[in-house]
Amino acid sequence: MTAPDDAQTLAILQRYLERLPEDVNALLVAVADARTPEAARRSLVGGLNYVLERFDLFPDHIKGLGLLDDASILRISARHAVSSGCDDPGVRRIAAEEVELDTIFGELAGPLEEYVSRLPWVTVRGRTAAEIVTDQEKRATFWKELNYELRTLKPEPVDASRGVPALLKELRKMVRAGLMKAGVLKG
Repeated sequence: MTAPDDAQTLAILQRYLERLPEDVNALLVAVADARTPEAARRSLVGGLNYVLERFDLFPDHIKGLGLLDDASILRISARHAVSSGCDDPGVRRIAAEEVELDTIFGELAGPLEEYVSRLPWVTVRGRTAAEIVTDQEKRATFWKELNYELRTLKPEPVDASRGVPALLKELRKMVRAGLMKAGVLKG
């Protein structure tokens, strides 16, 4: 596979942002499906729980970049779910895009993968993904909060006015700092 050029990379990033609400809904559908194995549900809810986290790898309020980590995390979570037996077509579509993350994050793709594998056990708003999957009351609260978040999600255009290489450099810098803060990368 040939590495995408700057225009293609920018199109990938913009697609991730534009489809974020749709992708969240696709993962929610799979979580609600009784045929989705529990391990796959934990992976999906771990990614969805990340969307609710205000202090994630980098702040959601950063114009044109703040939701790219959320969109990327959903792709890795979807791939984990597929590896755990999820056969939902929406999840499979999102998981198939995970290969694009190597181009976006370079050498940080592996550590980002490790970070996502921990998400089912990370506490967000007082509950873990594993608890959400098994506790009906926590799941109902989670659903309510995520649906509210979906209504307020306003993905903005990616700002590549300084060029795609500068954009990727800034994105990687923020992800690296977030991964270091999370203890996945060492200084």
